Order: sequence, then C-alpha cells, then structure tokens
Amino acid sequence: MVVGFWFLASSLCVPKAKNQKPKAQKRTKMALKKVAANSAFKQTKGMTGGADKKIFKALSKAKLGKKKIAQEVLWFFAALLIAFVTGFLVFYLIGEYLTESFTEYIKMFDSATKFYFWIFLFCFIGVYITRLIVWAIKTIAVKE
Repeated sequence: MVVGFWFLASSLCVPKAKNQKPKAQKRTKMALKKVAANSAFKQTKGMTGGADKKIFKALSKAKLGKKKIAQEVLWFFAALLIAFVTGFLVFYLIGEYLTESFTEYIKMFDSATKFYFWIFLFCFIGVYITRLIVWAIKTIAVKE
C-alpha cells in the first residue's frame, strides 16, 4: 500500500514534457540560488568583518587615505614598467658585450627566460630601494 501511494505521488510530480519544468519548480530553484548567493555574501562579509572600513579608518587616523593608496598602486605599476625596460636593457647589454658570461649565465639558469626573470626581479627591487632612499631624504629635509 505504501509503495502504491509513493508511485501515485511521484507520478503526479513528474512534468508533462521532458524538457519542460513547472513554473513553481523554476521559481523554487531561482529562489534557492538567490538564497545561496546571499548567504555566501553574508558569510564572506562576516569573515572579513568590515576589514576594508577598518583599514580606511586606520589610514585616515594616520593622515593617509585613498589618495595615498592610489599613489602607491600607481608607483607599483610604474616600478614594474621601469624594471621591465631596465631589465631588458641589462639583458641586452650583457648579451652584446659579455658574450661568454652571457652563455654561462644562461647555462646556469637553464634558460634565457629564467635569466631575464632574475634580472627583472633585481631591477624591480632596485627601483623600490631607490624610491625608499628618495623618500627618506625628502622626509629628513622637510622636518629640519
């Protein structure tokens, strides 16, 4: 008797066409997706705990703000660009004038790409060290 009732109940819930779903079922799935998205957003917001607001509040207390962050982001990309060009120039000069050393370096790093990557990395660090030195000099000169 239970099996017969289950069969009858399941046959009533089956859609009429194979690819066609009842409107109530579509709405339910959309609602479930929306609920899942909202709960995921709330979980993420809960995990961060409004960290962005805390960071900007701390920076505003330290007399830093969105402009300073934007300036640092621009400096980062400018340093990448300068390091790319400078690294290529150093790579070319080593290859042009120090041919024997160049081939040894390429053998040591297993490829020219890895060798260029290390040159690029040193140039990037050099740009940031230079920037820090300029900042230190400006800070000392302004305070006195």
